[in-house]
Amino acid sequence: MPDSVLNFARTEASPSANWTSSSPLEEYTLTYSTGTDSADVTLIVAQWSTSDSAKSEYDSLTNALTGTELAAGNVKVSGTTTGSYVVREDSSDSKNAVAVWQNDTAVFEATGVRTSVTRFYQKFPL
Repeated sequence: MPDSVLNFARTEASPSANWTSSSPLEEYTLTYSTGTDSADVTLIVAQWSTSDSAKSEYDSLTNALTGTELAAGNVKVSGTTTGSYVVREDSSDSKNAVAVWQNDTAVFEATGVRTSVTRFYQKFPL
């Protein structure tokens, strides 16, 4: 994972088990911060052995999101579609947002304040 994204620096990284039911090969939770705790972005990332398994987890995560859709589209690498993304407001607090994207065998979920998440996911290197 990158050390920084825009002005967000990676401040924490630890193994996690949020998605163990879908049997990822590895899974981590990372925190990216600007130095202001209220603007932190929490990123969960996991990798599966096949893109179908990753897509299944992506579909499960995005189908559970109920807030207003802020953005959606395809993830492209060198002009080829390798996955999808969805960004939604947090249904319990419109000041927060959740971005979920799949790139081949990896799935990412970024959560935090809406302005931070919106800036972060757009510049996260895939």
